[in-house]
Amino acid sequence: MKVYIASRFPDREKVRNVMELFRKNGHEITVDWTKHKAFGDKGFVENEKVAEKYAIEDIEGVRNSDVFVLLTTADIGAGMHTELGVAILSNILFGKPRIFVVGEHLNNCLFYFHPVVERRKSVEEVLREIE
Repeated sequence: MKVYIASRFPDREKVRNVMELFRKNGHEITVDWTKHKAFGDKGFVENEKVAEKYAIEDIEGVRNSDVFVLLTTADIGAGMHTELGVAILSNILFGKPRIFVVGEHLNNCLFYFHPVVERRKSVEEVLREIE
């Protein structure tokens, strides 16, 4: 299956490990955004074309996925929740991706409770369910 993993950019090392786990289980990662350049506070404006390219890539990665996994964090991230919104709308309109919100912080966002979103404690649970 084609999988998109979302989380906060500062947690990209954890995301890389999760991506590798999915790959080892025979899945394809649609976009490895962990390789994107870090911009900093004013970096989006100073790197407008690169930011545009990344935004397009990430949305397409969500849109083309069969499974969307959001790794929760104590801090809310804007990008990961934008991606979640894209996944929810894509699921409503096209029946995919299957959406999982995973981790310890399963109650800190309204949209984690949308009926097309499945909340799980671990990535291993997701892997078992999509096999």
